[in-house]
Amino acid sequence: MSSSAAVVAKEKGNAAFKAADYVAAVGHYTAAALADPSDPTFFLNRAAAYLKLLKNEDAERDCTTVLSLSNKNVKAFFRRAQARAALNKLGEAHNDLQRALRIEPNNEAVKAELARVDGLIVEGKGKTRSAPIEIPTPPPTSTTAEHPKRRRVPITIVDDDTPSPSTKTEPTNKNDLLNVISSRVLPAAPPDSKSTSSGVAAGEKPKPTSFKEAKQVRDEKQSAGRVGGGIFRVSGNDTVFKTRQVPAPADTVEPPQAKKLNAASGEQPPTLAPPTPQPQPAVTTPVPTATSAAELRAPVTAPPRTLFEFTRAWDRIPASDTGARWDLLNTIPPRSLPAYFGASLEPAFLSSLIPVLAAAVASPDAVREYMYALTRVPRFKTVVQFLSRVEQDAAHAVWDAVVWGCRGGRGCTCVGV
Repeated sequence: MSSSAAVVAKEKGNAAFKAADYVAAVGHYTAAALADPSDPTFFLNRAAAYLKLLKNEDAERDCTTVLSLSNKNVKAFFRRAQARAALNKLGEAHNDLQRALRIEPNNEAVKAELARVDGLIVEGKGKTRSAPIEIPTPPPTSTTAEHPKRRRVPITIVDDDTPSPSTKTEPTNKNDLLNVISSRVLPAAPPDSKSTSSGVAAGEKPKPTSFKEAKQVRDEKQSAGRVGGGIFRVSGNDTVFKTRQVPAPADTVEPPQAKKLNAASGEQPPTLAPPTPQPQPAVTTPVPTATSAAELRAPVTAPPRTLFEFTRAWDRIPASDTGARWDLLNTIPPRSLPAYFGASLEPAFLSSLIPVLAAAVASPDAVREYMYALTRVPRFKTVVQFLSRVEQDAAHAVWDAVVWGCRGGRGCTCVGV
């Protein structure tokens, strides 16, 4: 007969299964199986919960455990066949259903499942790879059989930078190498009646014959045609900003009457001594007094509205202050954790949460609810894979403490009260 603790855990698992909370049902059935491993009902019920969670490997393992305890359990054969069919083990699923029919020949559910598995087997055999279709190759024709004739065409490279022979002139003097020689033909200038015998019009300057003269002419035109190149000048004589005259200090200005008296008497004006600095009172800086961690802890007035606000408040609390982090976690109901985190649960946060839950083991019901809620967060199984072995052992120790009252850690075989 099963113990009272196992029966209570089984009833909780049945209630959770009816409420479609299959993760909690797996936890309760696990607690019942650990309390009484000789009862196959707990493993059979947990296999049903695993099938709802699409954990077919776990369901197959639990059904095998049931058959090792009770080799004529029809439900174990039936559920293991369902798990194996989902794992594409159609032959093994067919054998399990055949053994179930030998025990209960009139079981309609087993017959329907056997028909479905046989249909999958036939459908899998029908999916054979068809032979490739052969496309006939057209016979070669006279045009395609012969290769096309090719001929070589000479290519002449023409350089655009090379001047034409008509305009190319050879320098007659070494100084002519510095002069510019045009490579294009210039149109002839029309005859002008005002031009003199030398070719330069009256009143016009002769055209420059070198780069230096051309630059000088250009600079003269620019300096005469515009006012300037901006408000700042190289010489420092800006056109907008004027030099500000700084007045002399008031204590060094001599009044006009004193200037007249000094000029009449011929005496030297008295010099004023610089003022002596007055001593300033000493300013004392207040020394901060040591405060405890509880005084520095900011009270949590309202729950964070978003995950960003929660993680920011979580990171502001020192890792050693597990009490403050537990208070912050309590502002969020456990049932809201899956929707609160969504797909944003990170391994770093889960690693920092384990010490907080371990420190709050004195409240096992609250810790248990939060751990159940965490298992329903998306990507939880993936995030757990990133935890180290030490962190996983610490999480198992917290689970054992809040479920069994055992603090021996992972691998402990004791049974809690």
